[in-house]
Amino acid sequence: MKILGLSNPNSGCGYHRVVNPLAYMTGTRYITNFPLEEQLREGWDIILYNRISGLDADWNKVRELSGAKIICDMDDDWVLPPGHINYDEYRHLQPRIENNLRMADLVTCTHHRLADRIRPFNEKIVVLPNALPYGHDQFTDEKVPSDTVRLFWAGGISHDKDLELLRNPMKRIRSLPVQTVIGGYNASNQTSKDKWDKMVSAFTCSLKIPGQVMESLPVDKYMTHLCFADIMLVPLENSSWHGMKSNLKLLEAAAKKVPVIVSKVHPYLEDQPPVLYVDKQSDWFDYVSDLVRNPELIAMWGSMLNDWAQQFDLIKVNQKRQQCFQRLLQH
Repeated sequence: MKILGLSNPNSGCGYHRVVNPLAYMTGTRYITNFPLEEQLREGWDIILYNRISGLDADWNKVRELSGAKIICDMDDDWVLPPGHINYDEYRHLQPRIENNLRMADLVTCTHHRLADRIRPFNEKIVVLPNALPYGHDQFTDEKVPSDTVRLFWAGGISHDKDLELLRNPMKRIRSLPVQTVIGGYNASNQTSKDKWDKMVSAFTCSLKIPGQVMESLPVDKYMTHLCFADIMLVPLENSSWHGMKSNLKLLEAAAKKVPVIVSKVHPYLEDQPPVLYVDKQSDWFDYVSDLVRNPELIAMWGSMLNDWAQQFDLIKVNQKRQQCFQRLLQH
């Protein structure tokens, strides 16, 4: 197969849903942000992109020029809740994304709940879960050792309300012999800095818990942050919007054999992951305390998560990806 992948080089979604999957597929692959017309005329079997593309003004013309089947990938809901930092931007993008769904020869997505959300726009859907190439590139189990247990969180500023779930628990956790590591910090503008500073405050008990604040990294290096993790905390508000996300954070923790304490909400309820579920706020302290006082449990839960996540190895998931792409070309 000859596949043209469209992705912004700074896009995490593009990295996990276009760039990395194609990197581990056989055949001819080429990744670009916006192909020139002469590149389209080179003849492609498939054009793959995530959600939006610089080509989506006229898919019929793209098909005529390239001869390709168009695959639109979706990794979460495209209708953002009011109050989300990107709400206004995506409110204007919604018609464009929904047209892309209608015009695609195939839509791929991360799980069945999202497939149900997409189905009114296109019934040609295949579920391809997020997956990582375990043991390769940045997804090895390499860690930086520490004498003190490190509590870890990483993400972006759209998770500011989720981090607030930890503000009060961290006041109790402060009494334990732990450090904090928070990854992804970005002060590129005042809005980002203000939100990040508030998030850091919630996670570190207003900097009273020692630790590190790590700057945002390029998508092909971001797993470096997890080299400094011993326990990952994953707070998430319970909402239909969040429920459309994927379990990627669990897969990332599994790569480093890091145990996860996580809010008991979708998308972390499927496939029975071996994690410590938080039902009530006091559970954050209780679980952290138990793991800190029993280090063998850290190794046990981390190892179990790594074993569980092998079903999401990119090499295995790509076998299904390649098969569904080949079926598409036969029709």
